[in-house]
Amino acid sequence: MIAQYGSPTLFLTLSCAEYDSADIVQYLRKVNNAPQSYSISRLCTEDPVSVSRQFSYKFKDFFNIVILQRAK
Repeated sequence: MIAQYGSPTLFLTLSCAEYDSADIVQYLRKVNNAPQSYSISRLCTEDPVSVSRQFSYKFKDFFNIVILQRAK
């Protein structure tokens, strides 16, 4: 593949880091009306769709700001 397209110029590994994201935890508590006693892992396992959606929003913002702005 390198012979065909050349060396890669950008390589990213992205992680949701759902257990470290205050934004996701705050969103999950609000949307699910969850009490403060719920652990972060419980919030994430009970609503994986919202976690995935929040990661998608963050990725799209990152892509638009970092990648597309550089192309201009």
